[in-house]
Amino acid sequence: MPKNMKVFIVNLKESTDRRQYMIEEMKKTNLQYEFFNAVNGKDIKNIEDVYDHDYAVTKVGSPLNLGEIGCCMSHLLIYKKMIDENIERALILEDDIIISEKIDEIIKEILEFSLQNSVILLGQSSKKLKRKIYKTKLDSIYTMSKIFNSACGTYGYIIDNKAAEKLYDFNYPVKYAADMWHIFWQFINIYIVEPYLIDYKRDGCSVIDSYSKRTYDLKKTNLSIFYIFFRKSISLCKRIFWFLRDCIYRVLP
Repeated sequence: MPKNMKVFIVNLKESTDRRQYMIEEMKKTNLQYEFFNAVNGKDIKNIEDVYDHDYAVTKVGSPLNLGEIGCCMSHLLIYKKMIDENIERALILEDDIIISEKIDEIIKEILEFSLQNSVILLGQSSKKLKRKIYKTKLDSIYTMSKIFNSACGTYGYIIDNKAAEKLYDFNYPVKYAADMWHIFWQFINIYIVEPYLIDYKRDGCSVIDSYSKRTYDLKKTNLSIFYIFFRKSISLCKRIFWFLRDCIYRVLP
């Protein structure tokens, strides 16, 4: 692995079981790595200093919960470290993943392209059709495609210094969840490797994002008819927006 790429594993300091799991999982690779202490959203004292609640509600359409804020802050702090220490490129991994034994070989192929202002997703959770505008073969099985929608997940990805700087400047204080790639593609280049090199453990989710239920996701019995109508209207508008934008990109040269 090139010396100019750091490998960070995001892990809560108290999650020693996950740390030990990742130590064993990383034996599949020759990657030199370090653990990065994650932010627990519950421990953030002055949440308004790091999270723009008004923006999230009025512009994004929904607030983030403490787990999502902590998860995002963990990734943002790695971006800040890359900026401050002039780290050219980093592989960021979460602590609840399964790693392909081909990861060393394929990462070596990826880095041959010297992509700039880029995020290369090695795994993701979206089941939606991805709009691909670029595709190249990495070997007889693996491909890398440039995409601009429908990708989500921060299980494992490679990011360069320029993209880290843009993401930090755009999303600090926190406004969006860390994996809103369908927003971030507007100012950074996003690629995805298929088949995925990173998968997530099916027996649970990352501890730093374990409070995955949004703060606005109340029990249906407590929801007013107006609130249900409002949420469904927002969802419909978003679907129409993505459909129209996709149509525009289909006709662009």
